[in-house]
Amino acid sequence: MNCTLFETYPRFLPGTGQPGDGAFRQSPFSPFSPSGSIRASAIILAAGFSSRMGGFKPLMPLPSPEGERPALDILLESYFRIGVHDIVVVSGYRGDEVDARARQAGTLGVRNLRPEDGMFSSVLLGLAHLPERCTHIFIHPVDVPLVRLLSLRCLLVAAEAHPNAVCVPVFDGKSGHPPLLPATPEVIRGLFGYGNGGSLRLALSSLPRVDVPVPDSLMPMDMDTNADYVAMRERARRIDLLSPEEASALMRIGN
Repeated sequence: MNCTLFETYPRFLPGTGQPGDGAFRQSPFSPFSPSGSIRASAIILAAGFSSRMGGFKPLMPLPSPEGERPALDILLESYFRIGVHDIVVVSGYRGDEVDARARQAGTLGVRNLRPEDGMFSSVLLGLAHLPERCTHIFIHPVDVPLVRLLSLRCLLVAAEAHPNAVCVPVFDGKSGHPPLLPATPEVIRGLFGYGNGGSLRLALSSLPRVDVPVPDSLMPMDMDTNADYVAMRERARRIDLLSPEEASALMRIGN
């Protein structure tokens, strides 16, 4: 199923205000849908060893309007700017450094003591620390830090129309991160049923799914290798500009 959300785009404006130490910006937006039926939280997966990167992914610097900033900081601010503040950052390797960044941002850092068990073990740990008031959950690996704000916003609006489905962003036929899951007891129990050895892709395959078109070529990009990182740095410098392909996708969605 596809969902067209062109009418939501005028809401994608920068946040204002500077809480805490000024490193992160609050947003006038709420993580609720227009009717108030959605309250989203996010799980940021940052426990991996970054073994193919040659550097530590959560703290790899990327260009931003405020200068060079760690990937984790950029990702957290994206959620703050759309009004999502209930965030669990799951650390593992070099956990003290990641936990410190999470605390500085005012988010909850939890430690995966066995990151070698794989990403899904971090997903389950994050789920165990979500607030009860949460109705939906973004699950977001830290190595996909440049997702556009409009993509996150589109997922929230799609979740209102399809509250019991997994909403997945899609660009040019490619799906990416983050999926937005309903936080119902049935879904949570089902995910835990796979145990630490499960996979997110397999776990989500049994749930209803809505593909949400977004004009966002950044959404499928991750940084597994140094070549990926170099390409991501170049895209980060132009993050406020739509590529021709993104502009074409935006026109198709609008029509």
